[in-house]
Amino acid sequence: GGRGGDPDDMPVLDAAFALANGGGVALDLKGKGVSRVDPSLARGCPNLGKLDLGDNVVSDRASIAAIAECEQLKWLSLANCGLGGAGLAPCAEGQAREVGGGGGENERPDKRHRGKHQKKGRKAMGGKACRMPNMRVLNISGNELESLQGVNGMANLGALIANENRVESMEPLSGMTRLNTVVLSSNRVEFIGEELAGMAELNKLSLSHNKIEKIGKHIGECVALKELRLAHNPDLKTLPPALGKCAHLRVLDLSHCAVANFGDVSAIKELTNLAQLSMRGCPIADEPSYARTLVKMCPSLRAIDGRRVGPGGFLDPEKPAEKDGGKENEKKDASALKKTPWERMETNDAGGDEEDEEEEDGDGE
Repeated sequence: GGRGGDPDDMPVLDAAFALANGGGVALDLKGKGVSRVDPSLARGCPNLGKLDLGDNVVSDRASIAAIAECEQLKWLSLANCGLGGAGLAPCAEGQAREVGGGGGENERPDKRHRGKHQKKGRKAMGGKACRMPNMRVLNISGNELESLQGVNGMANLGALIANENRVESMEPLSGMTRLNTVVLSSNRVEFIGEELAGMAELNKLSLSHNKIEKIGKHIGECVALKELRLAHNPDLKTLPPALGKCAHLRVLDLSHCAVANFGDVSAIKELTNLAQLSMRGCPIADEPSYARTLVKMCPSLRAIDGRRVGPGGFLDPEKPAEKDGGKENEKKDASALKKTPWERMETNDAGGDEEDEEEEDGDGE
Protein backbone atom coordinates (compact mmCIF):
# COMPACT_ATOMS: atom_id res chain seq x y z
CA GLY A 1 0.00 0.00 0.00
CA GLY A 2 1.09 3.59 -0.50
CA ARG A 3 -0.37 5.32 2.52
CA GLY A 4 2.96 5.72 4.26
CA GLY A 5 4.99 6.83 1.25
CA ASP A 6 6.20 10.26 0.22
CA PRO A 7 3.50 11.72 -2.06
CA ASP A 8 6.18 12.87 -4.53
CA ASP A 9 7.29 9.27 -5.07
CA MET A 10 3.77 7.87 -5.36
CA PRO A 11 2.28 7.25 -8.80
CA VAL A 12 -0.03 9.83 -10.33
CA LEU A 13 -2.89 8.39 -12.36
CA ASP A 14 -2.59 10.16 -15.69
CA ALA A 15 -3.28 8.87 -19.21
CA ALA A 16 0.23 7.43 -19.62
CA PHE A 17 0.12 5.56 -16.29
CA ALA A 18 -3.36 4.24 -17.10
CA LEU A 19 -2.36 2.92 -20.52
CA ALA A 20 0.87 1.43 -19.14
CA ASN A 21 -1.30 -0.51 -16.67
CA GLY A 22 -3.54 -1.93 -19.38
CA GLY A 23 -6.34 0.52 -18.79
CA GLY A 24 -8.13 1.67 -21.89
CA VAL A 25 -11.43 0.25 -20.66
CA ALA A 26 -10.85 -1.18 -17.16
CA LEU A 27 -8.23 -0.21 -14.59
CA ASP A 28 -7.53 -2.12 -11.38
CA LEU A 29 -5.21 0.03 -9.25
CA LYS A 30 -6.35 -1.20 -5.85
CA GLY A 31 -3.67 -0.55 -3.23
CA LYS A 32 -1.12 0.67 -5.78
CA GLY A 33 -0.19 3.81 -3.84
CA VAL A 34 -1.85 6.22 -6.25
CA SER A 35 -1.72 9.72 -4.74
CA ARG A 36 -3.72 11.77 -7.22
CA VAL A 37 -5.55 11.68 -10.54
CA ASP A 38 -4.52 13.92 -13.42
CA PRO A 39 -7.03 15.58 -15.81
CA SER A 40 -5.30 13.88 -18.76
CA LEU A 41 -6.92 10.58 -17.70
CA ALA A 42 -10.28 11.42 -19.28
CA ARG A 43 -8.73 12.71 -22.51
CA GLY A 44 -6.29 9.81 -22.91
CA CYS A 45 -8.74 7.06 -21.90
CA PRO A 46 -12.10 8.22 -23.30
CA ASN A 47 -13.58 4.70 -23.06
CA LEU A 48 -12.65 4.03 -19.44
CA GLY A 49 -15.62 2.17 -17.97
CA LYS A 50 -14.28 0.61 -14.78
CA LEU A 51 -11.87 2.18 -12.29
CA ASP A 52 -10.83 0.56 -9.00
CA LEU A 53 -8.85 3.01 -6.83
CA GLY A 54 -9.66 1.33 -3.52
CA ASP A 55 -7.01 1.42 -0.76
CA ASN A 56 -5.13 4.41 -2.16
CA VAL A 57 -4.99 8.00 -0.89
CA VAL A 58 -7.04 9.84 -3.47
CA SER A 59 -9.05 12.51 -1.72
CA ASP A 60 -8.17 15.96 -3.09
CA ARG A 61 -10.78 17.97 -5.02
CA ALA A 62 -8.74 18.09 -8.21
CA SER A 63 -8.44 14.30 -8.34
CA ILE A 64 -12.16 13.77 -7.80
CA ALA A 65 -12.91 16.39 -10.46
CA ALA A 66 -10.56 14.58 -12.87
CA ILE A 67 -12.40 11.30 -12.26
CA ALA A 68 -15.73 13.05 -12.85
CA GLU A 69 -14.51 13.99 -16.35
CA CYS A 70 -14.46 10.29 -17.32
CA GLU A 71 -17.96 10.36 -18.72
CA GLN A 72 -18.04 6.70 -19.86
CA LEU A 73 -17.31 5.51 -16.32
CA LYS A 74 -19.83 2.91 -15.15
CA TRP A 75 -18.09 1.33 -12.14
CA LEU A 76 -15.94 3.21 -9.62
CA SER A 77 -14.39 2.21 -6.31
CA LEU A 78 -12.91 4.84 -4.00
CA ALA A 79 -13.17 2.56 -0.95
CA ASN A 80 -10.70 3.36 1.85
CA CYS A 81 -9.26 6.38 0.04
CA GLY A 82 -9.24 8.94 2.86
CA LEU A 83 -12.19 10.94 1.52
CA GLY A 84 -13.69 13.32 4.08
CA GLY A 85 -16.37 15.99 4.41
CA ALA A 86 -18.20 16.46 1.11
CA GLY A 87 -15.25 14.99 -0.75
CA LEU A 88 -17.33 13.76 -3.69
CA ALA A 89 -18.94 17.15 -4.37
CA PRO A 90 -16.94 17.77 -7.60
CA CYS A 91 -18.87 14.87 -9.17
CA ALA A 92 -21.95 17.09 -9.36
CA GLU A 93 -20.26 20.40 -10.20
CA GLY A 94 -18.99 22.24 -13.23
CA GLN A 95 -19.87 21.46 -16.83
CA ALA A 96 -23.03 19.48 -16.40
CA ARG A 97 -23.51 16.98 -19.18
CA GLU A 98 -27.03 16.12 -20.18
CA VAL A 99 -27.97 12.46 -19.97
CA GLY A 100 -27.61 11.11 -23.48
CA GLY A 101 -24.80 13.56 -24.31
CA GLY A 102 -25.08 16.54 -26.62
CA GLY A 103 -23.20 19.77 -27.04
CA GLY A 104 -23.45 23.19 -25.45
CA GLU A 105 -21.38 22.21 -22.44
CA ASN A 106 -20.81 25.77 -21.31
CA GLU A 107 -24.34 27.07 -21.71
CA ARG A 108 -26.65 27.24 -18.75
CA PRO A 109 -28.18 23.79 -18.47
CA ASP A 110 -31.74 25.10 -18.29
CA LYS A 111 -31.32 26.97 -21.60
CA ARG A 112 -30.03 24.00 -23.57
CA HIS A 113 -32.04 22.05 -26.13
CA ARG A 114 -32.97 18.60 -24.84
CA GLY A 115 -33.73 15.47 -26.78
CA LYS A 116 -35.96 12.76 -25.37
CA HIS A 117 -33.02 10.91 -23.75
CA GLN A 118 -31.89 14.01 -21.97
CA LYS A 119 -35.35 14.64 -20.60
CA LYS A 120 -35.39 11.32 -18.81
CA GLY A 121 -32.13 11.95 -16.98
CA ARG A 122 -33.11 15.49 -16.17
CA LYS A 123 -36.39 14.35 -14.71
CA ALA A 124 -34.64 11.72 -12.63
CA MET A 125 -32.53 14.44 -11.05
CA GLY A 126 -35.39 16.79 -10.28
CA GLY A 127 -34.57 19.20 -13.09
CA LYS A 128 -30.78 19.25 -12.80
CA ALA A 129 -28.44 18.15 -15.55
CA CYS A 130 -26.22 15.19 -14.76
CA ARG A 131 -22.44 15.09 -14.79
CA MET A 132 -21.65 11.34 -14.73
CA PRO A 133 -24.62 9.89 -16.62
CA ASN A 134 -23.24 6.38 -17.15
CA MET A 135 -22.29 5.57 -13.56
CA ARG A 136 -24.01 2.40 -12.32
CA VAL A 137 -21.90 1.13 -9.38
CA LEU A 138 -20.12 3.31 -6.80
CA ASN A 139 -18.19 1.97 -3.80
CA ILE A 140 -17.11 4.68 -1.33
CA SER A 141 -17.05 2.53 1.81
CA GLY A 142 -14.48 2.98 4.57
CA ASN A 143 -13.92 6.71 4.21
CA GLU A 144 -14.77 9.64 6.51
CA LEU A 145 -17.39 11.25 4.29
CA GLU A 146 -19.91 13.41 6.14
CA SER A 147 -22.03 14.07 3.07
CA LEU A 148 -23.14 12.16 -0.03
CA GLN A 149 -23.07 15.41 -2.04
CA GLY A 150 -21.69 14.56 -5.48
CA VAL A 151 -23.46 11.23 -5.77
CA ASN A 152 -26.36 13.29 -7.13
CA GLY A 153 -24.23 13.89 -10.24
CA MET A 154 -24.80 10.22 -11.13
CA ALA A 155 -28.48 10.23 -12.10
CA ASN A 156 -28.50 6.62 -13.33
CA LEU A 157 -26.59 5.07 -10.43
CA GLY A 158 -27.84 1.58 -9.60
CA ALA A 159 -25.73 0.57 -6.60
CA LEU A 160 -24.28 2.76 -3.85
CA ILE A 161 -21.99 1.07 -1.32
CA ALA A 162 -21.16 3.69 1.32
CA ASN A 163 -20.91 1.80 4.60
CA GLU A 164 -18.45 2.92 7.30
CA ASN A 165 -18.49 6.67 6.78
CA ARG A 166 -19.89 9.60 8.81
CA VAL A 167 -22.87 10.41 6.60
CA GLU A 168 -25.71 12.17 8.44
CA SER A 169 -28.30 12.54 5.68
CA MET A 170 -29.56 10.69 2.61
CA GLU A 171 -30.83 13.95 1.10
CA PRO A 172 -28.45 13.98 -1.92
CA LEU A 173 -30.08 10.72 -3.06
CA SER A 174 -33.43 12.48 -3.63
CA GLY A 175 -34.66 11.84 -7.15
CA MET A 176 -32.14 9.07 -7.85
CA THR A 177 -34.85 6.69 -8.93
CA ARG A 178 -32.59 4.18 -10.71
CA LEU A 179 -31.01 2.99 -7.45
CA ASN A 180 -31.55 -0.68 -6.72
CA THR A 181 -29.02 -1.15 -3.89
CA VAL A 182 -28.12 1.30 -1.12
CA VAL A 183 -25.73 0.19 1.63
CA LEU A 184 -25.26 2.94 4.24
CA SER A 185 -24.62 0.87 7.35
CA SER A 186 -22.25 2.22 10.02
CA ASN A 187 -22.99 5.90 9.41
CA ARG A 188 -24.83 8.63 11.34
CA VAL A 189 -28.15 8.84 9.50
CA GLU A 190 -31.00 9.93 11.82
CA PHE A 191 -34.05 9.98 9.57
CA ILE A 192 -35.35 8.22 6.47
CA GLY A 193 -37.69 10.65 4.73
CA GLU A 194 -38.51 12.05 1.31
CA GLU A 195 -35.23 10.80 -0.16
CA LEU A 196 -36.95 7.50 -0.93
CA ALA A 197 -39.77 9.10 -2.93
CA GLY A 198 -40.13 7.42 -6.31
CA MET A 199 -37.43 4.79 -5.69
CA ALA A 200 -39.48 2.09 -7.37
CA GLU A 201 -36.42 0.01 -8.36
CA LEU A 202 -34.83 -0.13 -4.89
CA ASN A 203 -34.24 -3.77 -4.04
CA LYS A 204 -31.99 -3.61 -0.99
CA LEU A 205 -31.61 -0.91 1.67
CA SER A 206 -29.10 -1.41 4.47
CA LEU A 207 -28.94 1.16 7.28
CA SER A 208 -27.76 -0.95 10.22
CA HIS A 209 -25.58 0.76 12.84
CA ASN A 210 -26.93 4.29 12.36
CA LYS A 211 -28.92 6.69 14.58
CA ILE A 212 -32.29 6.34 12.88
CA GLU A 213 -35.23 7.43 15.02
CA LYS A 214 -37.96 7.61 12.41
CA ILE A 215 -38.85 6.18 9.01
CA GLY A 216 -41.17 8.33 6.88
CA LYS A 217 -44.07 7.25 4.69
CA HIS A 218 -42.08 7.41 1.45
CA ILE A 219 -40.61 3.97 2.13
CA GLY A 220 -43.97 2.74 0.82
CA GLU A 221 -42.91 3.93 -2.65
CA CYS A 222 -40.05 1.40 -2.66
CA VAL A 223 -42.35 -1.19 -4.18
CA ALA A 224 -39.51 -3.50 -5.32
CA LEU A 225 -37.82 -3.63 -1.89
CA LYS A 226 -36.82 -7.18 -0.92
CA GLU A 227 -34.30 -6.61 1.87
CA LEU A 228 -34.37 -3.94 4.61
CA ARG A 229 -31.64 -4.00 7.25
CA LEU A 230 -32.04 -1.63 10.20
CA ALA A 231 -30.22 -3.47 13.02
CA HIS A 232 -28.53 -1.47 15.77
CA ASN A 233 -30.54 1.74 15.54
CA PRO A 234 -31.11 1.98 19.30
CA ASP A 235 -33.77 4.73 19.10
CA LEU A 236 -35.89 3.13 16.38
CA LYS A 237 -39.17 2.06 18.00
CA THR A 238 -41.70 1.71 15.23
CA LEU A 239 -42.28 0.83 11.57
CA PRO A 240 -44.45 3.17 9.48
CA PRO A 241 -47.73 1.69 8.19
CA ALA A 242 -46.53 2.56 4.67
CA LEU A 243 -43.97 -0.27 4.88
CA GLY A 244 -46.94 -2.58 4.30
CA LYS A 245 -46.92 -1.43 0.65
CA CYS A 246 -43.53 -3.10 0.12
CA ALA A 247 -45.21 -6.32 -0.95
CA HIS A 248 -42.00 -8.02 -2.13
CA LEU A 249 -40.10 -7.58 1.15
CA ARG A 250 -38.50 -10.88 2.17
CA VAL A 251 -35.86 -9.91 4.75
CA LEU A 252 -36.43 -7.41 7.58
CA ASP A 253 -33.76 -6.91 10.23
CA LEU A 254 -34.65 -4.85 13.31
CA SER A 255 -32.31 -6.60 15.75
CA HIS A 256 -31.06 -4.42 18.62
CA CYS A 257 -33.56 -1.65 17.95
CA ALA A 258 -36.10 -0.32 20.49
CA VAL A 259 -39.27 -2.12 19.33
CA ALA A 260 -41.34 -2.87 22.45
CA ASN A 261 -44.90 -3.57 21.23
CA PHE A 262 -46.47 -5.74 18.54
CA GLY A 263 -48.55 -2.73 17.48
CA ASP A 264 -45.36 -0.87 16.55
CA VAL A 265 -44.64 -3.45 13.83
CA SER A 266 -48.23 -3.98 12.67
CA ALA A 267 -47.10 -3.17 9.10
CA ILE A 268 -45.79 -6.75 8.85
CA LYS A 269 -49.41 -7.96 8.60
CA GLU A 270 -49.43 -6.65 5.01
CA LEU A 271 -46.09 -8.25 4.06
CA THR A 272 -47.24 -11.49 2.49
CA ASN A 273 -43.76 -12.44 1.21
CA LEU A 274 -41.79 -11.72 4.39
CA ALA A 275 -39.73 -14.84 5.13
CA GLN A 276 -37.04 -13.63 7.57
CA LEU A 277 -37.54 -11.25 10.47
CA SER A 278 -35.10 -10.43 13.23
CA MET A 279 -35.85 -8.46 16.37
CA ARG A 280 -33.31 -10.14 18.60
CA GLY A 281 -32.11 -7.69 21.25
CA CYS A 282 -35.32 -5.60 21.07
CA PRO A 283 -37.50 -5.35 24.21
CA ILE A 284 -40.29 -7.15 22.32
CA ALA A 285 -38.13 -10.29 22.01
CA ASP A 286 -38.65 -10.92 25.75
CA GLU A 287 -42.43 -11.35 25.33
CA PRO A 288 -43.42 -14.96 26.15
CA SER A 289 -45.56 -15.30 23.00
CA TYR A 290 -43.03 -13.43 20.82
CA ALA A 291 -42.56 -15.86 17.93
CA ARG A 292 -46.09 -17.27 17.99
CA THR A 293 -47.65 -13.79 17.82
CA LEU A 294 -45.38 -12.67 14.98
CA VAL A 295 -46.21 -15.76 12.92
CA LYS A 296 -49.91 -15.12 13.52
CA MET A 297 -49.44 -11.52 12.32
CA CYS A 298 -47.36 -12.60 9.32
CA PRO A 299 -47.97 -16.25 8.33
CA SER A 300 -45.37 -16.18 5.53
CA LEU A 301 -42.52 -16.01 8.09
CA ARG A 302 -40.09 -18.93 7.89
CA ALA A 303 -37.41 -17.68 10.31
CA ILE A 304 -37.34 -15.29 13.26
CA ASP A 305 -34.00 -14.28 14.77
CA GLY A 306 -32.32 -16.93 12.64
CA ARG A 307 -34.51 -19.76 13.98
CA ARG A 308 -37.10 -21.66 11.94
CA VAL A 309 -40.71 -21.02 12.88
CA GLY A 310 -44.11 -22.64 12.35
CA PRO A 311 -47.66 -21.69 13.42
CA GLY A 312 -46.84 -22.46 17.05
CA GLY A 313 -43.70 -20.32 17.16
CA PHE A 314 -40.06 -21.42 17.18
CA LEU A 315 -39.20 -24.86 15.75
CA ASP A 316 -35.46 -24.66 16.54
CA PRO A 317 -33.69 -24.22 19.88
CA GLU A 318 -32.10 -20.83 20.50
CA LYS A 319 -28.91 -20.19 18.56
CA PRO A 320 -25.90 -18.77 20.40
CA ALA A 321 -25.35 -15.06 19.67
CA GLU A 322 -23.79 -14.49 16.26
CA LYS A 323 -20.45 -12.75 16.01
CA ASP A 324 -20.97 -9.30 14.49
CA GLY A 325 -23.10 -10.50 11.60
CA GLY A 326 -24.13 -6.97 10.65
CA LYS A 327 -20.60 -6.12 9.63
CA GLU A 328 -20.27 -9.50 7.94
CA ASN A 329 -23.29 -8.79 5.76
CA GLU A 330 -21.74 -5.51 4.65
CA LYS A 331 -18.51 -7.33 3.79
CA LYS A 332 -20.60 -9.69 1.67
CA ASP A 333 -22.13 -6.69 -0.11
CA ALA A 334 -18.72 -5.21 -0.87
CA SER A 335 -17.21 -8.52 -1.96
CA ALA A 336 -20.19 -9.22 -4.21
CA LEU A 337 -19.28 -6.05 -6.07
CA LYS A 338 -15.66 -7.08 -6.43
CA LYS A 339 -16.41 -10.52 -7.85
CA THR A 340 -18.27 -9.86 -11.08
CA PRO A 341 -18.89 -6.17 -11.53
CA TRP A 342 -19.62 -6.35 -15.25
CA GLU A 343 -22.14 -9.19 -15.03
CA ARG A 344 -23.94 -7.54 -12.15
CA MET A 345 -23.91 -4.07 -13.59
CA GLU A 346 -26.69 -4.26 -16.13
CA THR A 347 -29.23 -6.28 -14.22
CA ASN A 348 -28.83 -6.05 -10.47
CA ASP A 349 -25.83 -3.98 -9.73
CA ALA A 350 -24.74 -5.16 -6.34
CA GLY A 351 -25.92 -8.56 -6.38
CA GLY A 352 -28.96 -10.39 -6.29
CA ASP A 353 -31.53 -12.25 -4.41
CA GLU A 354 -30.01 -13.71 -1.30
CA GLU A 355 -31.45 -17.13 -0.63
CA ASP A 356 -33.23 -17.98 2.59
CA GLU A 357 -30.18 -19.85 3.82
CA GLU A 358 -28.18 -16.63 4.01
CA GLU A 359 -27.52 -15.39 7.50
CA GLU A 360 -30.88 -14.11 8.55
CA ASP A 361 -30.07 -11.16 10.67
CA GLY A 362 -27.47 -8.44 10.71
CA ASP A 363 -26.78 -9.07 14.32
CA GLY A 364 -23.65 -7.76 15.94
CA GLU A 365 -22.62 -6.46 19.29
